Amino acid sequence: MKKTLTALRKLKIIPDNVNILENYIKNLDISKKVEHSLLSAIPRNYNEFCLLDLRLLFLQHFLAEKFQTKVETIQKLIVKYPRCKHRSFTWYLENIQILRENYEFSDQIILKHGYLLQANPNNLKAIFQEVSTLGGMPLHVITKRRPKILMSSVSNLLETNELLKQHKIRDESVKKYPDIFTLSSKTIASRLQAFDETPQLIPFKTHPRVCRLLYYFTKVKRRLNYLESLEVSGVSLHILSIDKEKFAKYIQLGEIRNKGADVIYFLSDYLKLTRERVRENISVHPHWLQVPAVYLHDVIHYLISTKGISKEQIGSCLPILLYPIARVKEETERVEISGEATKTDTFFLHMVLYYLEKKFHFTGDGIWTTYHQSRHNFLDKEHLGLDGHDENGKAHVDIGSDEDCNSESSDEEEKLEDFDSDDNE
Repeated sequence: MKKTLTALRKLKIIPDNVNILENYIKNLDISKKVEHSLLSAIPRNYNEFCLLDLRLLFLQHFLAEKFQTKVETIQKLIVKYPRCKHRSFTWYLENIQILRENYEFSDQIILKHGYLLQANPNNLKAIFQEVSTLGGMPLHVITKRRPKILMSSVSNLLETNELLKQHKIRDESVKKYPDIFTLSSKTIASRLQAFDETPQLIPFKTHPRVCRLLYYFTKVKRRLNYLESLEVSGVSLHILSIDKEKFAKYIQLGEIRNKGADVIYFLSDYLKLTRERVRENISVHPHWLQVPAVYLHDVIHYLISTKGISKEQIGSCLPILLYPIARVKEETERVEISGEATKTDTFFLHMVLYYLEKKFHFTGDGIWTTYHQSRHNFLDKEHLGLDGHDENGKAHVDIGSDEDCNSESSDEEEKLEDFDSDDNE
């Protein structure tokens, strides 16, 4: 409505005896002092304002008074979150009360995350009443860490929480990346299914950063497909998670390699061994950093599920996991048939390892086969020029932009940063 109040009164749309400002104030349950402050802030010629502009002006001063802040702060907030200007005054009063009392949010937190003022008060109440913990964290803790979670419906939060439990996603991962609860439960369900169907990602299912991979799953899948087109056999969490500029640099320099931390964490978690013991045992092999965790996972599954080898036996002979599963099967059958050792012998896997390396003169080169050699193809400069870069040496393949993560990302979405230094091994 662009006509001024004066024009509306002349048209008899607004009766002459109706005071717009008093109508705004009478349902706000505010003190006389605040009422006087609000009225004094409105220009005397407010009848020359259109109804929408007058309401917006009153709203700005009302929220500024409520939060004891400058009007300019509220103006910036409304510009950033324009839907705020369409909410009723009672909506704001109820929202602010719930956020302050139930969720123990300070005014600074509410103003920093202004989208909270757009939240449905009934949904805020329902979340507080029906959700006690998310990802093993108390509700008031996780919502303070990631307030945007409160913009999700209570049913969505409960469904997502249950999905993560069903797929055995650990609370540790949720604590590291609670943003997972800002996605819809349907999105999470489809991504968890796709995750389980992607062999390269299976070893990372129990990793503390798995929720990050799920949150940025669109980018992760695009990078996996791109690396597969370059015949890169293995990837690391680090490569999948860095921002696009660093990823392009890695591609250009041909520095796509596994991270020791990925392998050590996977084996430590799966075999219930200390990381120190895993590192000490597996690092005796000169090429242990060249074999991706997905191949280790396949060999472990074969030894345990098919051959009935114990985790203790595997833990004492970790280098055997680095070898192609076809060769491990071949040499395992050889040792069994020859009777040189039985599967229950503590040295059984050591005997298998002996035959795996015998014809390579125990140099460690027995791990190289076609699917391991693909990484060396990738490192070839001529191959890089043909498949990864233009004539100027710049990456020209679509590797997934930071904006392409997903449409449900938060307003304050951060770029994916490097992993901790101890994970960049």
